[in-house]
Amino acid sequence: MPTLVGVTGVLFMALYISIITAVLAPLQCFSNPNGMSTVRCYSSIICWHGSEHSIMVAMGLVGTGMPLTFLVYCTYLVRHRSLT
Repeated sequence: MPTLVGVTGVLFMALYISIITAVLAPLQCFSNPNGMSTVRCYSSIICWHGSEHSIMVAMGLVGTGMPLTFLVYCTYLVRHRSLT
């Protein structure tokens, strides 16, 4: 059973990076030659201008709650089990 738990933890942590990257994609802006910044994955959306980007940022920040909660829970379990 401990091996299964370890493998499951490794798989979740491997997926954790890709989930966080996808959730925080609206915060990844880059400058264009015309002086405007657009979202890297969605070049039609101008950063910090208009409601589309604001909604994307809000959803991204709310979406970080689940992966961060998982990370805190895993850290708690590891620490709790190492003390007992």
